[in-house]
Amino acid sequence: MCAALEKLKEEGKREGQREIAYNLLKKGIAIDIVEEVTGVPREELFSLRSSLN
Repeated sequence: MCAALEKLKEEGKREGQREIAYNLLKKGIAIDIVEEVTGVPREELFSLRSSLN
């Protein structure tokens, strides 16, 4: 059970990081900075950015 809770916790953390990245991209922050701040992979950031349009 503990492993399952840890997995859920990590998934929640990643989702939060993606949400922050999305909001930063909406504000026009450069992908390099968003990647550094959030840890979200560059490829995923490009995907998020394309969903803004």
